[in-house]
Amino acid sequence: MNRPVLLPHFEKRIAEPIGSLSGLIHIALALIVLIDVILRTAGVSVSGTTELTESLIVVAIYFGLIFTQSERAHIGMDFLTNALPPAGRRVTDILSLGVAALISIALLYGTGNTALKSIELGEYTSTAFNLPLWPAKVALWLGLLMMTIQIGLQMVRRVLQRPETVPAQESGSTPL
Repeated sequence: MNRPVLLPHFEKRIAEPIGSLSGLIHIALALIVLIDVILRTAGVSVSGTTELTESLIVVAIYFGLIFTQSERAHIGMDFLTNALPPAGRRVTDILSLGVAALISIALLYGTGNTALKSIELGEYTSTAFNLPLWPAKVALWLGLLMMTIQIGLQMVRRVLQRPETVPAQESGSTPL
């Protein structure tokens, strides 16, 4: 897709590395669960694996959001917007990105407050492993922040784009 220059290479410098980190965390999660299952089968219980996987999955999912958004790979139904002329597709894209931005900002506000409270309280799990909860909450907020920036960039790019250059979405993609 031909993108107007706006924060050049944001996707390459931010979204792709964060998306790769998300993928590596998913692999680590699979290995942790596999090792835990093997050890439990052998009668050995490792304390804290559940809490660790719970925290890591939050990081993996929310760090994956920015890459998914940069690739416009969220699930969507585009058969109606593809039937519109380029100017209509542009308007619907801008509106849907605007709604997504508003929702993301609201989520940022809520998760930011939760993360700050968790840091202030020094929140930890109540298990023998005593895993801090604030890093996962901060990672969730950072993932949402990066996705919100990505949505904002996509919206500004779409506003700056000439209507006749707005392509129809490929099958399986979304107008976001």
